[in-house]
Amino acid sequence: MKFHLLFRPKGRTIVFGLAIAAALAAFLFYQFVFRPGQAMRHAAYEHFAASAAALRAGDDAQVETELIAAIAAWPQYASAYARLGDFYSNHKQPGLAITAYRRLIEIAPDYPDVYGSLAQACEDDSADGDARRYANEELKRDPTSLIALDTLALLDRQSHDYRNAIAEARKAYTLQPKDPRAIITYAQSLLRDDPVTAAKVLVGAQKIMPQSWEVAYDLGYCYSHGGGGPAASVQAMAQLRHAEAIDDTQALVHQEICQLLLQKQQFVQAAHEGELAVKADPYDSEALLLYSQALDWQGKHAQAAPIAAESRVLIGAQADKIKIQTQYGGFPTDPAVAHRLAIDDLKLGRTREAVLVLETALSAHQSDKSLRADMLGLLRAGVSP
Repeated sequence: MKFHLLFRPKGRTIVFGLAIAAALAAFLFYQFVFRPGQAMRHAAYEHFAASAAALRAGDDAQVETELIAAIAAWPQYASAYARLGDFYSNHKQPGLAITAYRRLIEIAPDYPDVYGSLAQACEDDSADGDARRYANEELKRDPTSLIALDTLALLDRQSHDYRNAIAEARKAYTLQPKDPRAIITYAQSLLRDDPVTAAKVLVGAQKIMPQSWEVAYDLGYCYSHGGGGPAASVQAMAQLRHAEAIDDTQALVHQEICQLLLQKQQFVQAAHEGELAVKADPYDSEALLLYSQALDWQGKHAQAAPIAAESRVLIGAQADKIKIQTQYGGFPTDPAVAHRLAIDDLKLGRTREAVLVLETALSAHQSDKSLRADMLGLLRAGVSP
C-alpha cells in the first residue's frame, strides 16, 4: 500500500527533510521577521511611554518628538497616531491632527472614537462638510459618541439650526450629565433661546467642577448675554475673573472681559485685557479687533490702525482658506492653489500646516519650481517639515 512508503528508507528521508525545512523556515521567520518586529515594537513602546512622561512634565516639544519617534519605530502603531492626533488637536494644529487621524483610520479603522476625533479636527479647521460626514460615520458605529454629538451640535449651531443643535446636545448631556464637554455644549446650545436654563445647567456644573475655567468662562458669557438677572453684568465679571484666575492664558476669557469693559466705557482696562488676549493668541482676529477698538476709544488711532488691519488680514485669510478647501479639499495638488492655501496658513500662524500643504502638492508635481521655491523659503525661515 502507498501508506507503507512512508516507512521505507526513502520515505523516511523525505519526511525528515521536510521536517528540517520546516524547522529552518521557522528559525528564519523568528530571526528575520518576528524578532526584528518585536524589537521595533519594543522601541515604539519606550518612545510612547516617554511621551506620556513628557506630557506629565509639561514638555510639549518632547511629547511631539517621542510620538513621532514611536511611529518611526513602528509605523503601524495605532495608539501613537491617536495620541499624536489628540496632541495636535489640543495645540490648535487641526491640519496636522487630520493627517494623523486619517492615517489611524488606514491602519485601524475600528479604533475607538477615531471618526469623531477626525470630525472635531475638521470642524476646528473649518472643513464643516467633512466634519459633519465623519461625525455621522462615528454615530453609525457608536450612537452614544459624545465627541460626534458635540461636533454636530456645534455645526448645527453655527448654521443656525438650533432645533437640531439642542436635540444633539441634550442627548449627549442625558448620556453623560457630568461630562464637561456635554454640559458646556448643552448650555451653549440653549443660550440663544433659553439663557436662564443654560445658566442653571452651568451653575450645576460648577458645583461638580469648581476649578474648570471653561465652565466659569461659559457661565460668565451666559450672564453677559442674557442669562442673568439685574446683576448679570456683575455676575458675568465675577465668573470671568474666576476663569482668569484658574488659567490666565486663555484668549477667550480676556476677550470677554475686554468686551464687558468696553460696554462700561472703561477703555484703559479694556485695552489691557485686549492686549492680554492678543498675547495669548496673536492669530485671533476677534482679539485683535477688540484690542484695536479699545485703543480707538482712547484716541490712540495710530496704534489701533495696524492692529485692526491685521484683524482684517486674518479674517480674509480664514475666509479664503474655507473657500479653497470647500472647492479643492484639504490638501490640493494644483500648484497655484496649494501656494495660495499655504500663504493663508502662514497668515494664520499655521506654519507646519503650510509645509504639509506644499509637501502634498510637491509629491504630485516634483519638478514644479514655484512649489520648490515656496518650500525652500519656509525652510530658510526655520520651519521644520
